[in-house]
Amino acid sequence: MQENENVAKKKIGIISGLFGTKYVGGAEIQLYYLSRQFAKMGHEVHVITSNESIIDKDEMCDIGIALHLLNCKALHTSKFKIDFYWNVWKKLIELKPDVCLIRTAPLAPIVLLYTEIYKKKFIYSVTHDKDCLIRRVKWSREFIKVLVRRLCQFAIKSADIVVAQSVYQKELLKKNFGVDSFVIRNGHYIPELTSPKADPPIVLWLANLRKEKRIDLFVELAQRLEGMKCLFVVAGKPMDDGCLEVLEEGIKKQENLYYYGALSVKQALELVNKSSLLVNTSDNEGFPNAFIEAWMRKTPTVGLNVDPDNLIKDYKMGFHSFNFENLVRDVKYLLENKSLLDELGRNAYKYAIEQHDLSKISKMYADLF
Repeated sequence: MQENENVAKKKIGIISGLFGTKYVGGAEIQLYYLSRQFAKMGHEVHVITSNESIIDKDEMCDIGIALHLLNCKALHTSKFKIDFYWNVWKKLIELKPDVCLIRTAPLAPIVLLYTEIYKKKFIYSVTHDKDCLIRRVKWSREFIKVLVRRLCQFAIKSADIVVAQSVYQKELLKKNFGVDSFVIRNGHYIPELTSPKADPPIVLWLANLRKEKRIDLFVELAQRLEGMKCLFVVAGKPMDDGCLEVLEEGIKKQENLYYYGALSVKQALELVNKSSLLVNTSDNEGFPNAFIEAWMRKTPTVGLNVDPDNLIKDYKMGFHSFNFENLVRDVKYLLENKSLLDELGRNAYKYAIEQHDLSKISKMYADLF
């Protein structure tokens, strides 16, 4: 059902290597949420993705989204990637969307080429802080990699609109690339809060198992707080070599550490809803979806290195620890002070519904069309 009959309809092309809510990352989930909202607004929404995406095509059709599964692997699993680019190009020419929205830098050159030739609008939405940084690699060592990176940077700089997740990203884009951008936070639907927090309390680590996410530090945190009456729970898909092995070794030694495996978004959100605390141990991030998912469910967050725009500190939604010893101290302190934990959870919920309501976020994007 259309949300607004008077909306100026656009044909929107959302291009992503993967799409949906099963075994994907935050960028893909955001595109899934936005596509649903755009369809509700009355826009004609086309999603172009690989056949590795696990999603119900009939369900997408029922809510007004045309799903185009390409006969090729996704970018991250395609060896040479040419097959994915070629299939995306052919589909863009066939559909001719008025607006193209992507959140993956390697897709930027092919989308820029299409939008330049056919005079359409290109919106690039930043996923990670590192996308806003200049990364220098010696041409002599990795010529092809450097060439592709430069092409991607040029394409992003040439996009009609660049969307940053945070003020910090906006400042980096301007400083490093001279790019002006709009700040639009990630969005999330406002859930019904019916389930109580688990007892004993759950301290949750929720992310795909990549080296930069530092699962080893969460394992060490569980070891340091082994005497606390709580459960340390990990959920996420194994991605980088060695990460799952580190976690499994920790589980063998510690009775308070559990691994729930790769979960669907629905399962993950149910787990977040029951958790008393979300811990992030990443070296760096963009704007973690897990933060917003937690805040929407009155679950405070403790970030070792990550606090986008100092929001956790400024809105009193948890702690930014800065170093590991502080992380141990902060988690222990919150577990021992339930009244404070509850207060931080209420603060987080109030902030999230005001600043990350999906209906508001999608309207901000639609105003750029």
